[in-house]
Amino acid sequence: MVKEQFRETDVAKKISHICFGMKSAEQMRQQAHIQVVSKNLYSQDTKHTPLSYGVLDHRMGTSEKDRPCLTCGKNLADCLGHYGYLDLELPCFHVGYFKAIIGILQMICKTCSSIMLTKEEKLQFMDFLKRPNLAYLQKRGLKKKISDKCRKRTICLNCSAFNGPVKKCGLLKIIHEKYKTTKKVVDPFVSEFIQSFDIAIEHNKVMEPLLTRAQENLNPLVVLNMFKRIPQEDIPLLLMNPEAGKPADLILTRLLVPPLCIRPSVVSDLKSGTNEDDLTMKLTEIIFLNDVIKKQSPMDDGIVYLPNPIATFPLIVSLMKSCVFSHRAQMEPGSAVGALCAQSIGEPGTQMTLKTFHFAGVASMNITLGVPRIKEIINASKNISTPIITAHLDVEDDADFARLVKGRIEKTLLGEISEYIEEVFLPDDCFILVKLSLERIRLLRLEVNAETVRYSICMSKLRVKPGDIAVHGEAVVCVSPRENSKSSMYYVLQSLKEELPKVVVQGIPEVSRAVIHIDEQSGKNKYKLLVEGDNLRAVMATHGVNGSRTTSNNTYEVERTLGIEAARSTIINEIQYTMVNHGMSIDRRHVMLLADLMSYKGEILGITRFGLAKMKESVLMLASFEKTADHLFDAAYFGQKDSVCGVSECIIMGIPMNIGTGLFKLLHKADKDPSPVKRPLLFDSADFHIPLFT
Repeated sequence: MVKEQFRETDVAKKISHICFGMKSAEQMRQQAHIQVVSKNLYSQDTKHTPLSYGVLDHRMGTSEKDRPCLTCGKNLADCLGHYGYLDLELPCFHVGYFKAIIGILQMICKTCSSIMLTKEEKLQFMDFLKRPNLAYLQKRGLKKKISDKCRKRTICLNCSAFNGPVKKCGLLKIIHEKYKTTKKVVDPFVSEFIQSFDIAIEHNKVMEPLLTRAQENLNPLVVLNMFKRIPQEDIPLLLMNPEAGKPADLILTRLLVPPLCIRPSVVSDLKSGTNEDDLTMKLTEIIFLNDVIKKQSPMDDGIVYLPNPIATFPLIVSLMKSCVFSHRAQMEPGSAVGALCAQSIGEPGTQMTLKTFHFAGVASMNITLGVPRIKEIINASKNISTPIITAHLDVEDDADFARLVKGRIEKTLLGEISEYIEEVFLPDDCFILVKLSLERIRLLRLEVNAETVRYSICMSKLRVKPGDIAVHGEAVVCVSPRENSKSSMYYVLQSLKEELPKVVVQGIPEVSRAVIHIDEQSGKNKYKLLVEGDNLRAVMATHGVNGSRTTSNNTYEVERTLGIEAARSTIINEIQYTMVNHGMSIDRRHVMLLADLMSYKGEILGITRFGLAKMKESVLMLASFEKTADHLFDAAYFGQKDSVCGVSECIIMGIPMNIGTGLFKLLHKADKDPSPVKRPLLFDSADFHIPLFT
């Protein structure tokens, strides 16, 4: 049977975009039908009737087949449910917005609630914020810039109050280090606070060391009052959209009670009564705590921290979408090239092994291949397990020249070219004697002598001055210790003896090893270097290396040295090389599509939650990948709009995707009379007309 064609039921009703925001307490009250106040679930009668104004009140819908909804009168199948609301006796931090709350507290004055910016800075940032179509990533970057400027300022420009760092302290607790100072010159406000305890310290000396650790506890009630006092003109500088929510909405003072249909009561067959949903039980606990707080005396600190239940979207695999290449073969318009590319690379990956393989032709050098290598490339790892730089030489057919260049690149330590490093004690002096092995230096073709060793020791982290190093002849270097305030002459001498063998005298510190690789092509031996380590720039700049033919398998290193296009080529070549080593071949266009996706922003971004957050603007797409709740709460804070146009967003919202047959719209030409008959109007009668002239 042929699958039924999809037809849009009502073209006029189509989701154009989704706005994220926060509900105020008043909006929650307007959305709800009843206020929930009773902690008991059922009345004491035999019929097991849900208690009015309780958590199971049937005005919020129904979860039973034989009891209709008391609000709309519909049964279980037809009633969508209705919300209730629950007032909290004391405000609470919302677990989803806790990070955003700390962020705002770091940007405002804790006394007058003004943002900690100068007038010039406010105007500068407001000009930037007025730009139309400001991207989501730009908003996040701008918030970080404003936050950095505010945190550097300690004195409020509006009320001259002192502000210290705001930090998270334990579970859902915020502290303001108002009296802590790291400056040499103590702030007058802090010194005045400390002096106010002089009499107390005289009678109790234990208090003195505790004063520097004095903190102000910012409980939800204090923070709520601060947020309510934030000037209206400062709210856009917090990167909040006043239409989508205000800072005070980040603190919970009222909770929406969800409909009964999503938290049903199940009648138990094993025991009398019902099994209640976790949400229902949590709501009854909150009402019980409300009653406890009411009964407490006003002096008690009854702050309660409630984690909010978070509704999570199902995790949907993100499909890569990008442009279609016109390369040899043409794709049909609307083809899901991203899904095709992902399938093309992913399917052969299932046939790979997880081992580390030997480098072709070099038995002593290992290179990571298989699944771990593909993972490194796609994740854009900065520190890969086996970084290899392939360096071609200016003179390719000379083994002696290859050894000379190898010596210039490979890290050589002083201990490796010394016959001995000994401590010498004389009646009036002591020093370290270093005897260089000239024969070893000659065999390794190193460009090292006593003077270069002296220079290397001075440039190392040992803090030895040129005057403390004496050179005697070609092979002897004497290093004299210098006593300091922290340690005696003997300990400095022992430290030098320990550290001198580790001083790099030649080569690149990041390069652990370089191997000469011989290519036997067309009967001639050609030499090149395989360098184990990073620092592509230093290898390319080494005398004797042909920089234009030097490559690295570390994408991040290539991007930093040669730029984004070179990094893109490296991704393509490395994936192809890894696949070929396993006897697999992939269409190059699919790998190019992946490389383009990772590099089109001007920097190499991995297919991870960190990379995708920089690539994509869509909130739903980011939420469908990883860290669902964080992305949704951030979007609500910024008042973000999501134009539902990507694949993941369309799947979540149940809208046809803009690929394949969903790419175009079909217009139907209706055969209508071009001049329809005019209908008489209801009051179009001569009797009702007022004459123009009388």
